[in-house]
Amino acid sequence: MDSNGEQMNNDILEQHPCKNKCPNFTDEQCCHYLVKETRLSELMDSALKSRDQARESAVALKEEAHKHFGGEQ
Repeated sequence: MDSNGEQMNNDILEQHPCKNKCPNFTDEQCCHYLVKETRLSELMDSALKSRDQARESAVALKEEAHKHFGGEQ
């Protein structure tokens, strides 16, 4: 491999999600073992958004029911 190709591979490995997950990491390991990273903050953001949407839907449904059927809000 020429030095340009080698440098490109090194750059790719530096940015790879498997880097620093196991000793002696090499690109070939990804064909057999890939550490999937799930970012906790992304999961939390998604859960909070879903919760907020559910809350908004419940409030809207309660208001709509109050308009049609009366009763306490």
